[in-house]
Amino acid sequence: MDVLNVTSYLPHRPPIVLIDKVVDIIPGQSGSGVKHFKDNDSFFQGHFPGFAILPGIYVIEAFAQTSMIVMAVDSPALNDPPIGFLAKVERMSFYRKIEPGQEITFTIRFIKKIGTFILFNCIAEYEHERCAQGEIILTVNSQATT
Repeated sequence: MDVLNVTSYLPHRPPIVLIDKVVDIIPGQSGSGVKHFKDNDSFFQGHFPGFAILPGIYVIEAFAQTSMIVMAVDSPALNDPPIGFLAKVERMSFYRKIEPGQEITFTIRFIKKIGTFILFNCIAEYEHERCAQGEIILTVNSQATT
């Protein structure tokens, strides 16, 4: 799945699209979003000037975007994919900083669904070294009802 397909599954547009591609998708179950962070990415500009690191909220957003793509691929209405909104972040830990020039893999795994709420386990890695890990809960609505 390339960046054109990624944006067809998300309501987001640059500069807030935080996934370049999604790989290893098992529709509705798991997948990995991949993002190559660049020196000129806007979110590095004012966050620790001279010592650029990715703000943790963008890691969480990348998990949410990857989760929505994995769920949308499983949707019967691909021309009108569901929209998910971040409802809760649980047990999120950050282990190493994410810097410009790194390619990060955001792997998500579906845990369970309760009504419109969906729980995912999330792990971010750089060269197989854990950067962040936790769980997110999204609430999902069809576009027609939002």
